[in-house]
Amino acid sequence: MEGLSTTIGSLINPDVFQKLKQIGDKEDSQQNNPQKNLIKLPDRIYSEALKNDEELNNKIIQTMKSLVDSGIAMPVLHFTSKGIKLDGEPEVSTGFVENIKLNGFRARDTNVAAFVKREQKTFIAEPQYFLENPYKILSDVSKIINRYSYHGTRTNKESLQSNRDKGIGVPVVLVIDASRANLQKGSDYDDHFILKNHISPDFIMGVINVNNNQDQINKTKSFTSELMTKIGEYVEDKKLHHVIG
Repeated sequence: MEGLSTTIGSLINPDVFQKLKQIGDKEDSQQNNPQKNLIKLPDRIYSEALKNDEELNNKIIQTMKSLVDSGIAMPVLHFTSKGIKLDGEPEVSTGFVENIKLNGFRARDTNVAAFVKREQKTFIAEPQYFLENPYKILSDVSKIINRYSYHGTRTNKESLQSNRDKGIGVPVVLVIDASRANLQKGSDYDDHFILKNHISPDFIMGVINVNNNQDQINKTKSFTSELMTKIGEYVEDKKLHHVIG
């Protein structure tokens, strides 16, 4: 937590930082989630972080504008394991990512996290919302990583067969164009949804590694920057192939 304190302390008044550290997200305290003890940081911290990172702020604005202009929806994120790390042995591939990139997502219940707008009610947000409030992207990314990373690190999945319950999973995120997604509200969190329909590989925007060795602010910024890159490349590819105008 020391690295986190140093990073945030440089962004806000140190007199209020200790109070902010006490803010917890009770809804993130599911017993089976090893991320439950991470701090839920107030939106003001992400707003301050973007004020100190003009490059990332501009990148978010440009990417959201490209989604608005192209009519593409905000993506949804699916966490899984790309491999398993066993003590003293090389990483073993799960084959999950390769299979999805080849075949897409099958028409079954797939857990995904959505970017949402939280007001009196919570609903899936449009790119315009984040174009007007770019810091909200950082806030949402932080919540999503904290809530769903364990889907990539846990190894109690039957599909792992002989490697089930061994070592620790290496988490990755598949970024999905939700423009054609049939999403049903999930029950875990306010941003939890179930993908009900088949999504072909053409609508997978990219794959992002989750680096759990960084403090919360830097991990959030790094992931967000990579997410904006994947979205931007996807939009440009669709334009190149005349899928969108």
